[in-house]
Amino acid sequence: MPISEYLAKIRSLVGNRLLCLPSVTGIVRNSDGDILLVRNSGSEEWTTPGGMIEPNDRPAESVVRELKEELNIDVKVKRLLGVFSGPEYQMIYPNGDQVVYTTAVFECEILGGSPQADMDELQECKYVSKAELTSLKAPDWVRGLLAQLGAGEMYN
Repeated sequence: MPISEYLAKIRSLVGNRLLCLPSVTGIVRNSDGDILLVRNSGSEEWTTPGGMIEPNDRPAESVVRELKEELNIDVKVKRLLGVFSGPEYQMIYPNGDQVVYTTAVFECEILGGSPQADMDELQECKYVSKAELTSLKAPDWVRGLLAQLGAGEMYN
């Protein structure tokens, strides 16, 4: 999915300078307790699904929208697990855009559909067990987030 109209307007004013952006992440587990992870198009790293909060969206609405758009699943937000930010949430995109995300993390339950990568923003998705987490390539923010949420000691 291309950059949102809102963010494109901001970028036209500030260029590649660092922006602090609000975002959401959905933690979805299967019946075995495995966590749903995704790989963005053009990346080898696994992350949790989610995206940016659009103007006038409530964070819980944003996570429901993002999971529908990217994975074609209908979810119910069960609870807010926490809000995270810091240096590990800072990124520089290939075009030079700098961002640091503040992300609201929600536990979500699938109401309908089976997760499938949209093949636009995402190239792959899969449920990952605690044991598999250690062998996956993931950015520092994902490792820290999962550790703080108690997903496994391997991220400490």
